[in-house]
This record gives sequence, C-alpha cells and structure tokens, in this order.
Amino acid sequence: MDVLILRLGEQNRPAPAQSEKHLAAFRLKIAKTLDRLEAEAAGLQGSPGIGHIAIACALAHLDFRFAADHWRGGRPGLAAWFSDLSGRPSMRATEFVDAF
Repeated sequence: MDVLILRLGEQNRPAPAQSEKHLAAFRLKIAKTLDRLEAEAAGLQGSPGIGHIAIACALAHLDFRFAADHWRGGRPGLAAWFSDLSGRPSMRATEFVDAF
C-alpha cells in the first residue's frame, strides 16, 4: 500500500513535474511484490487473518486506482485467492469508492 500511495501521488502531479524514474521504480516494486505473492498464493488459503486482509486491501486498491495494470495477468493463483476473498460480505461492504 505504501508504494501504491506513492505512485498515485507521483501520477497526480502535473505531467512536467512527474518523475518517470520514480514511477518506473514504483511499478517495478509493485510487480515484484505481486510476483512474490503469486509464488506464495497456496499458503494464503484458509481462514483469513489480518495479513490476508492487508494483502486483499492492496489488491483491491490496485483494481480501484490502477486497473489498467491488469495485475492478474500471469498470476492465476493470487487472482483466484483474491476473487474468493473479495466475494465475502465483509469485503464487499468495504469496497473502495471514489468519494471526492
């Protein structure tokens, strides 16, 4: 989430003030994190705890603010896990909305 917020902040700066170097670094860190989560997706199964919720919130934020990234591509295990978890009533009741 920290990197997602930093990336969002950088992207919202006026175009001439944006740092492509920073944006590229943020995209790389996000991709590497997603790849690591994919590698460990089987271990995410079971009753969700606070760590699972944190991961799900970050993935939901990716969908909300960075849908064009298509993070699910090449990450079928993580995508399936998130799909199952995000269908829970508690997750659906707390989906991100654009309130501004």
